[in-house]
Amino acid sequence: MFLFDWFFSLLRAIGILQDSIKGRVLFLGLDNAGKTTLLYKLKTGLMQQFNQTMYPNNETVEISSSCTIQVIDLGGHPLARKLWKDYYLDVSGIVFMVDAVERRRIQEARAELYSIMKDNDLANVPIVVMGNKVDNPNAMPEFELSEQLDVTHLRTGKSLDQSFGTQRPLEIFMTSVSKDFNIAESFEWLSSRIRK
Repeated sequence: MFLFDWFFSLLRAIGILQDSIKGRVLFLGLDNAGKTTLLYKLKTGLMQQFNQTMYPNNETVEISSSCTIQVIDLGGHPLARKLWKDYYLDVSGIVFMVDAVERRRIQEARAELYSIMKDNDLANVPIVVMGNKVDNPNAMPEFELSEQLDVTHLRTGKSLDQSFGTQRPLEIFMTSVSKDFNIAESFEWLSSRIRK
């Protein structure tokens, strides 16, 4: 057994064999934004409704043939948010999901997003903000969500080959988990930022 482990370690070290899991991604955001629904839609391909997330959900998800990630979906209710920091170590990316219909909670979402961005453990971790539920006609448009979250000046662009220098990669994608709208594009962007 030792010989096999040594051999595969050697292949990984010289770049011939690569681990299939690209990184660890946290799903964060306020409760009822759609984080758990997104996780299990990615995992099973099925649309399901979930009760409030009381415990972290940990799943390995294949985003594409070249990208498999470990996802940790953390609850968004106030008590669960106090535990987010416990999961910040060794994070490759963050999906911060916002319910784009819930205008009355947008300042609460903004405060949580800024708290994440200020944390030293997450200093250079790329963040994709998903403005979810855009299939609802009352959903905020992208420019409004960007302004309300006060991230317009922090956005680094949606181009996959764009250089962002020393600035933390951050971008907004308007999504609908139920309609599969812009989900693949969001993860393609995040995946490209994790690589860089």
